[in-house]
Parts: sequence; structure tokens; C-alpha cells
Amino acid sequence: MTKTGPGLLALRSTGNAFVGTMTIAQGTLNITDGNQLGAASSTAPLVLTGGGTLQFGANLDLPNNRPIIIGPGGGVIDTNGNSNIVGYGNAVGMGGGQTATLTKLGGGQFYTAAGNANGAVGTIIVKGGTFGSFNEGQILGGGVSTNFTLDGGGIRTTSTWNAGAVHAITVTANSGFVGVDAGQTAAWNGPITGAGTLTKTLNGTFIVQNVRGPGISVTGGKLALAPDGTATGVSVVNSTAVSSGQLDISNNHIVDHTSGPGSWTGSSYTSVTGLIASGRNGNLWTGQGMITSQTAAAGTNYTSIGVARASDVRPSTATATTLWAGQTITGTDTLIMYTYGGDATLDGKINVDDYIKIDSGIASNLTGWVNGDFNYDGKVNIDDYTTVIDANIGNQSDVFPTSGNAGSSTGVTAVPEPAGLGLLLTAGLPLGGMKRRRRRTGSLCRAV
Repeated sequence: MTKTGPGLLALRSTGNAFVGTMTIAQGTLNITDGNQLGAASSTAPLVLTGGGTLQFGANLDLPNNRPIIIGPGGGVIDTNGNSNIVGYGNAVGMGGGQTATLTKLGGGQFYTAAGNANGAVGTIIVKGGTFGSFNEGQILGGGVSTNFTLDGGGIRTTSTWNAGAVHAITVTANSGFVGVDAGQTAAWNGPITGAGTLTKTLNGTFIVQNVRGPGISVTGGKLALAPDGTATGVSVVNSTAVSSGQLDISNNHIVDHTSGPGSWTGSSYTSVTGLIASGRNGNLWTGQGMITSQTAAAGTNYTSIGVARASDVRPSTATATTLWAGQTITGTDTLIMYTYGGDATLDGKINVDDYIKIDSGIASNLTGWVNGDFNYDGKVNIDDYTTVIDANIGNQSDVFPTSGNAGSSTGVTAVPEPAGLGLLLTAGLPLGGMKRRRRRTGSLCRAV
């Protein structure tokens, strides 16, 4: 039986005795019960081809012994505000090959509950609602490189799994979401690119290698960047937001194009600095907001998350582009980095440049990491000297990776670094003497 024509055909008899292949080649076939497609068997598939749409008219379940085949031109499942209650779990699953495209429309959820429910579908586009799965075998199985396009909808998983690096997520300007149920951890090892905003929902953990392009938002659970620390792990995002839950950057870098580092309101920090301050939670890194799960940061000031506007730490970016952590940046970008406590300039080490920043900050009553507020308490004072920068300068070991000329002016396409700074850095200033001098300065400031 083949449904053709652009209109809608509604089937309502649950006693349909038809046995054979049901093909939706054009338009929409609306059902309120899975049995309305006829008697189900492994040799009687549902074929969606030419953009044909299976539309739910109610909450229902499709028989698990009926395969779904996606033909040329793709197929559509429109849950229409409804969901399949138990979930689809055919052992053969959806098929069609690497070039097959399945589009999920409408509010509600299409849930793949067991078996290899996605046997071989190359692209799944979620334009509305949720495409859910029990584990990765049901959304990424069948030996094909299944990729997701989130175009106003999202994906959800109810178990713990680890996806291969061949799978990609593309987020469109209509944005999308990834939900992981509470107590579960899903790891995505392929690229995540696009526009719009990728939102992490529900209370589980979603681990990614990096995000390149879309903004990132956390409304529940944890979005975690896998530990890397090199240029490979750098995320470049349009914006950063956490309304509930945590964004764990581990030992990585983020370049944020629009959020801005934020400012001190008199009682708290705003924007990215506010996320770091709330996530830091003293120095335990257990609060809501932006955190690091690196053990070297827990309960100490030795390592931390630093944040600065690019033009504040790379002055040349006011009129030129440069490289930081392997990425091209401009002066308005916000740079976020796991580094030593006291690394005001975000170059992965503590040196005279950082003391110049904190000295200027305390003298001018400034705030923010770049000005020396390394404990995010809204002021630069003796504590930022004695418990952070002075305590760490003699204990730092390797420079934190900032590949791509992150710690130098190489890569600047226009105005070079000021010559005076270069003379200062080559003067061989003994850091031990500098350290002692700064401590005296800090003590004087506190007495005043």
C-alpha cells in the first residue's frame, strides 16, 4: 500500500487486516494507533520516502516487529505534540544507508527504546521536539556515520554511553538541545559545529571534545569539556550561559565572541566572571556556574579559571587579529582559560607582566581577574598577593599549553606589541626579588 499526493490521510481502524509494506511516498499519513498501519511483521516494513510523513494523532507505540525504512528523498516522523510511550525497539531497525535522511517534526518525543533501532540512517534532522534513545546503539548504530542536525529540536538519552568520533552534531540558527537523564553520562567524541545555541538540559552529564560555532547554555546537569589542554580542546562559541547546573571546562580554553567578561556590581560579578565566581564556590569548584574538575584546583588557589577581554591581555587586538590557543581572536572576544592562580595575562605562566597587572589593579581600585582579583571576591587586596600570586610564582612548573602562539605576539597581523614591554621582559628582572617587593607593597596597601 502506497500513500501518494500532498494531502493528509487519517487511518482510524485498529482492526486493519492489511499485510504487507506500507509506503508513505508523499504527503502525510496520520494514525492514532500503531496497529492502524496493518498487521506488523519483520517482512512488512513501513517505508518513508520522497519526504513522506508519518504523523502521530495521539500518544501511541509502533509495533517493534515492523522495520522502518528511509528511502530516497528522506522521510519524516511528526509526533505532532505526542510521543511513543514505551518506545520503538525493532531488532532490524530503521534503515536506508548513509545517504538516508530522517526528519523529526513536531513537539513531543520519538523514543528508540531497545535493539538497534537506528539500523542505518546517515542523517537525523530534529526540527521539533525530541529524538530520544536508550543508548548510542539506537541512534548511531548500523555501521554508518550517523550525524545529527539540531534545527529547533534536540536529542535525549536515558542511559550512559560513549559515541565514536565519526559522528557529528550541527546546530542551526534555530538552536537545539541535548538532554541526558539524571545519573547518566553521555560522551560525544565527534565535532559539534554550527550557529544558534546548543543547550544542555536535564540533570545528567554530557561530555564533548569541543564546541566550535554555536553558543553554549546549561539549564540542567553538567556540560563538560573532555580534558585536553591543547589547541584540539579549545572551544570557540558565540556565547556562554549557565542558568542551572555546571559548565566544566576541565583544563581547556574557550573563546567567547559576545558574552563579555562582565563587571563588578558592588555585590557580585556579572556575565562570564560571575559564572566563574559562583562555580568556584570558595575554591571548591562545586557551585553552579563555570567550574574546573581538575584536582589541582580543588581546595587550593594553585590553579584556577582566568577570564579577560582579549584587548586587555593582547593590546594588539584593538586594531588587529592575533592567535590565542590556536584560534584567531579580536579585541572584543572574551578569553577563558584554566591556568595558574595569578596568571592575569592568560599566557599560561606567572611573571612580571602579571605583577604589573595586579599592582595597577590595587593602585586604581580595579576589579576582575585581569586586574588581580584572583579569588573573585570583588576587590584586589593583600589576599590576592599572599594566597595566590606570591604563593604560586615559585611553585609553578610547566607553562600551561597555549599552542598557536598563545603566549606571544606572533601571529599579529598589524600593530606589533609595544617595544617597552619587550625591553622589560628581556631585562632579566629577578623574580624572587620582585616577589618580595610585591609582598611589601601588598602589606603597605592593607595598612593604609
